[in-house]
Amino acid sequence: MLDLLKKDYLNFLYVFFLGTISAYSLPPYNYFVINFISFPLFFIFLFNENKKISKSLSFFKYGWSFGFGYFICSLYWIVISLTFDETFKFLIPIVIILLPAFLALFYGLIAYFFSIFYIKKIISSFLLFLVLF
Repeated sequence: MLDLLKKDYLNFLYVFFLGTISAYSLPPYNYFVINFISFPLFFIFLFNENKKISKSLSFFKYGWSFGFGYFICSLYWIVISLTFDETFKFLIPIVIILLPAFLALFYGLIAYFFSIFYIKKIISSFLLFLVLF
C-alpha cells in the first residue's frame, strides 16, 4: 500500500514538473520548443496510464496537476503587478494559489475526457488528445 502511494506521489510530481517546464515557453524565456517535448511526454504518460488503470478521476488529478504546475509558474506577472499598490496586497495569496488552481480545472477536464474517450490505437488517441486541447 505504501509503495502505491509513493508511486502516485511520484506520478503527480512528474506531471507537475512537466507543467512547470511548459511555462518556460512563455515570455520572458520564449523557449517554445519546450512544448514540443513536454506535451508529448504528458500524452505518453496519460496513454500509458490509461492502459494500466481505468479510474477517470485519477486522470482528472493528473491533468489538474499538469495545469497547476503550468499556471503557477506562468502567472507570476499578476503577483508582480499587485505589489505596486498597497490596497491590492491582500489579493496576492489568492492569485498565487487559487487562480492557478481554478485554471488547472480545465486541464483536468481535458485529461478526464481523454480517459473517457480512450482509443487503443496511438495515432487516433494522439489526434483525440490534440482535439481536446
